[in-house]
Amino acid sequence: MKKILAALFVFFGLFSFSHANIEPRLMSTLSTLSPSEEISVMVYMKDKVAISSLSGTRKDKISSLQRFSEKSQRGIADLLGKKKGLDKRVAFKQFWTFNGFALRAPKEVIEELAGRDDVERIALNSTLFLPPRPKEVLSPLSAHPLSATVEDNIALIKADKVWDNLGFRGTGVKVGIADTGALSTHPDLSGKISLQASFNSVGTQISTDAPDTNGHGTHVAGIIAGGNASGKYIGAAPEADLIIAKVFNDSGTGTFAQVVGGIEWLITNDAKIVNLSLGSDSVGIADTDWKNMVDTWDSVSKVLIVAAIGNGGPPAETTTSPGNVPNALGIGAVLASDDIWSGSSRGPILWSGTIYIKPDISAPGVSIKSSYNNGDYEYMTGTSMACPHTSAVAALMLQANPTLETSTIRTIVENTAYRKDTVSYPNNDYGAGRLDALAAVTAAAANDTTPPTIETPSHTTSIFKQSITVSAVITDNYTNAPTAVLFYKNDTQVWKNTPMTKESASNLYDGVIPAEDVLSNIDYYIQAVDGAGNVSRSPSLAPSDTHNIETEQTTSVILSGLQTCPNPFAPGKESATFFYELSKPAQTTVRIMNLRGETVKVIDNSGTFGTNSFTWDGIFEDGQIATNGVYIYQIVARDIEGSSASAKGKMIVLK
Repeated sequence: MKKILAALFVFFGLFSFSHANIEPRLMSTLSTLSPSEEISVMVYMKDKVAISSLSGTRKDKISSLQRFSEKSQRGIADLLGKKKGLDKRVAFKQFWTFNGFALRAPKEVIEELAGRDDVERIALNSTLFLPPRPKEVLSPLSAHPLSATVEDNIALIKADKVWDNLGFRGTGVKVGIADTGALSTHPDLSGKISLQASFNSVGTQISTDAPDTNGHGTHVAGIIAGGNASGKYIGAAPEADLIIAKVFNDSGTGTFAQVVGGIEWLITNDAKIVNLSLGSDSVGIADTDWKNMVDTWDSVSKVLIVAAIGNGGPPAETTTSPGNVPNALGIGAVLASDDIWSGSSRGPILWSGTIYIKPDISAPGVSIKSSYNNGDYEYMTGTSMACPHTSAVAALMLQANPTLETSTIRTIVENTAYRKDTVSYPNNDYGAGRLDALAAVTAAAANDTTPPTIETPSHTTSIFKQSITVSAVITDNYTNAPTAVLFYKNDTQVWKNTPMTKESASNLYDGVIPAEDVLSNIDYYIQAVDGAGNVSRSPSLAPSDTHNIETEQTTSVILSGLQTCPNPFAPGKESATFFYELSKPAQTTVRIMNLRGETVKVIDNSGTFGTNSFTWDGIFEDGQIATNGVYIYQIVARDIEGSSASAKGKMIVLK
């Protein structure tokens, strides 16, 4: 019996070891399959390329990544090639964006790969989908058209003003679309699609056309580059060059590998912008695989990734990847009124311990008229419709200034956004505001190097524990509404910041220092950023130089700021420091008492206006060391005129 148990122990130990690289979700699925049943997975190799080591042109860097993956995967590719010769169900596709590949094979093949030393992990080839369409039937944007020549959504973002005033229509800029395909013969798309291809579930190209059996992709393509066959322009960049990758089926679903394969194809065919009006089922989740891929496409391929933020609103933390990835331009949807659409997903999102605001920006997304796969037109709603507006504006910007980096495009788009006077930006509903094509392209074309001007900074009366409003007139040569932030600190010397809001119909900006921070005199400076990313500060040498606010002291002494302090004598601490605030100079007496009300320590201090502190070394008046327990401390403050105030705090001593 012992030998049988020992044998079983060894067997299960080896089984567990060989499956250590299989992710839990895939492991659960595999447990339901027989050895011969097939499944589609993603395999990630242990070898990693150092992105910083790549050199040369964009194509050189992509070639280097391709060679690295091919070399690293050579052994496993040879193995899979042999297995494919024996079993035609085996199919795999190698990627260069990351060192890995997609594989469709029987369960037993997957388990064999899991035991290899060169394999880091194996995950399920998950399903991606188009953001769900809203159930409600929404009417067109307006009963009173904004323009006789363009649809309302195009007029709202002022794309037509870019064509008329600046002469840019997206000519020659390649925009990639990974979607359900597109009807290339639609009157508004005819001659505008230079390349197209379809991809299977492991990401392999299977044809050189991309028929749209769903309609979503045709609608997206029309918003980017659609013409005016209907009598009105439906596209914001009507002369952009479209490249179409069909990565979704007629029901609007596709695999992770299918989408990645399509995106890699778009990039290798020189797309400068990739539109991803898609999402995943990981709502509110930061997907690391998507982040790593977007970072590579952004830094190595120099491709702007524009992605829908999702249709999961109005609750917070409902964004999906890739729209919520830091280096993707995540797009929310607004109505014609510039109010956020209720269904638009909201941030924030947490990445590596840092909280990011998402979406980055919003664009028209409600009842958008565009081309459809029946050769006619359709009104559709969602962040899928908002996303291509932004891709089109990026194309206009790149025609105006082909040297723009992806980071600069994102900065300009965000900093030139239209902002409602009643809303504080950026926020997790709208992002930086609503897309403004004219302001963005103007800043891009100008190659603007002139920062905003900050004039006449002023502030309201400053009184202890009362909020202060700081104001300044901020203007820019190109940007209608520069972004402004107020930085301030009190005598704690800790810098804090708050957005400044532009007042209606003026260039006056206001920022509020909250009452809880007005404890002493205040130092502050103002920072403004225009659409091209130019920064100005007032004073110009800030933060080494600052504006100053002298806070008025109160007539009678006010004592505040005491806190309950659990275990002030934590390991390694020989003493504990406690803070309190005074509205004017005063003598203070601190009495530390046990729970019986007996005074065990008295500390006298000359308190100053603002933040004060006292330190206790844990020794009683009689020289004994404080024992573990709860203690009360009372501070009594008395000024020179005889006014007094007192407050109590509590501490827990655990040594």
